[in-house]
Amino acid sequence: MFDILKYPNRRKTITAYIIFGAICLVFVFMGMDYGGNPAGGHAAIVNDKIISPRELETAYNQLSRVYGNMFGGNNPMGGENFLRQMALNQLVNQTLITEYSGQLGIEVSPAELQNFIINIPAFQSDGRFRKDYYQNFIKNQNTSMFNFEKQLSRELAYQKVQDIFRVASIPSKIELEREKELLTNVREAKVLKWSENSFSDLGKSTEKQISSWVAKNKDKIKEEYDKNPDDYKTDEQVKARHILLKTEAKSAADKQALLKEMQEIKKTLTPENFASVAKEKSEDPGSARNGGDLGYFGKGQMVPAFEKVAFANGVGQISDIVETDFGYHIILVEDKKPAGMQELSAVENEIAEKLMTESKLNEFEKQISSAKDFKSIERLAKKYDLKIEDTGEINASTEYVKGVGRSTEVLNQVFSMEQGKISDVIESAGEKYLVYISKTAKKDNPSTQESLSQRIQAKYSQKLMADWTKEVEKEASIVRNEAYLNR
Repeated sequence: MFDILKYPNRRKTITAYIIFGAICLVFVFMGMDYGGNPAGGHAAIVNDKIISPRELETAYNQLSRVYGNMFGGNNPMGGENFLRQMALNQLVNQTLITEYSGQLGIEVSPAELQNFIINIPAFQSDGRFRKDYYQNFIKNQNTSMFNFEKQLSRELAYQKVQDIFRVASIPSKIELEREKELLTNVREAKVLKWSENSFSDLGKSTEKQISSWVAKNKDKIKEEYDKNPDDYKTDEQVKARHILLKTEAKSAADKQALLKEMQEIKKTLTPENFASVAKEKSEDPGSARNGGDLGYFGKGQMVPAFEKVAFANGVGQISDIVETDFGYHIILVEDKKPAGMQELSAVENEIAEKLMTESKLNEFEKQISSAKDFKSIERLAKKYDLKIEDTGEINASTEYVKGVGRSTEVLNQVFSMEQGKISDVIESAGEKYLVYISKTAKKDNPSTQESLSQRIQAKYSQKLMADWTKEVEKEASIVRNEAYLNR
């Protein structure tokens, strides 16, 4: 399936022309870090490539703005954690693709990169490249030319991979006719969506109600506690401070000078003066003003070299100099919390709320499964404060469906049902759906042959690229830091 990647002569050239806003996408999606998180934290590690919390935050903010603009400030795709997960998945996939593109012989030459940059309109005056415009842009973004060009090179490589899949996805005449026929099939549906979260806030229980439930259901709570011990474990944690001297984009000579400076700093350090020295010397903007304080962190939240030393050292111990991709660190461990199990008494209210939510959910699903008609479903939705969305008219080209989003499982069901029918419960991405088809019709579609071809090509190329990415993921080492996804 992926043999086409072996034939670089089939790829298209990249047009060296983008609007200024498109440059910013390099920062958003390909990892340009406005200051980063030099403390060593990471949102994910893809093989040996770090995706920093700042990169995740930038990508999340961009997605949030996009969906906010599209849907009037509302986020129909789910809550903050859903968008944060989506942003991280994009960053992980794009990091994978750009890394593996090099192994496949897809690369961006220095001349190609230079030609791309000098043709960016934002860096031109009267059609001529202005180096001062370029330098000012770099300065305003608080980065370096080295970093910008490195990330831009990755973005261009990513685009080349996309172009290869587009070339491989040109549709045949038969596919065009089939797509044209699909576009004439119009549906309107009413969609009921729910998940466990839909019931966690439903009639939120008071402390008195929870205490009463706990008193009556001690055995159930103990059974849940014993059945899921991993849910109530606490991992080992370290509280530490650090001092950082950044080496990013520095020459070998500069790095050597910084190492000597760090060696001199270490000679002066004691546990008592560490915070004041960190305030004066550390180049980590996130922690320096707090005396290098990183607070408590668990395993998987810092880059491996930093984590290894922090967890190995004893309380009150000042480390040797530690080198990471961010620079040179000295670490002071201030406290440690051992791994353990929370006492049942400390979590019984939490367990009670969970079991009460599950009880409401089970009661609802039992009733919905026995509903005879859509009127019954509407009454149940009202009873449980759930919203039924009307999709409006949709066809096979509709990219986003109200109440459904982009769920393939739900959309496939919609287009396989007749008017007046109610679907079985459909599960997709942690959500459950019930669909009622309120209208079916045939309508001429004004799409031109060219726009149809482009639509099919985009759809097929996205699927090819997604399938290839899944294959690549099997070979890759991907570590996601859950602490940055649930905030």
